[in-house]
Amino acid sequence: MKTDPSAAALCALTVDSNAEAPSPIRPGVCPIGGAVPWLRDPKIKGGSKCRGSCGIDCRHCKKADDVMLQIPASNPGFQRLCLYKKVVRCGTHAACRFHDNCWDCAKAKGETKFFGPMHTACNRKASSTVGLRKSLSLLASTGPFDGYMNFSEAPEISPAFLLPALRLREPLNGGVVPK
Repeated sequence: MKTDPSAAALCALTVDSNAEAPSPIRPGVCPIGGAVPWLRDPKIKGGSKCRGSCGIDCRHCKKADDVMLQIPASNPGFQRLCLYKKVVRCGTHAACRFHDNCWDCAKAKGETKFFGPMHTACNRKASSTVGLRKSLSLLASTGPFDGYMNFSEAPEISPAFLLPALRLREPLNGGVVPK
């Protein structure tokens, strides 16, 4: 099977693309991403962690406070709490988000070699947009970053309870937060 190694052919992504949109708030379901942390381990084919952060997996991320979010329960008038534990805060940049998403697409399309043609195209596209020096700095997770992303273990959800809605401050220590 011959594969087009161009980064654009992988998933039609641009360097400005985010890896994935945050999940919407639905009754009884803890959201992921956006105003709350992304999953540290999204259980993707390649096994990589902290997708969209700069650096390898979560190695350079800093510990952050746990996050709690009140959401509506599926039964009207009831609430539930989502608790995001073991939160880490990681630097991110558009080139890192593109690179991680591009590699994930390459692995999803069956490429398993680290220096395979699709992975190499991802590397070239990401580094060509920021230059080699900045690309190496982002790989080492030393910045400069265009924001920060928080990641956590899968959230725990409380049983439904009947209380007036709590007023929590926004943003809730998650998502990509501008500098």
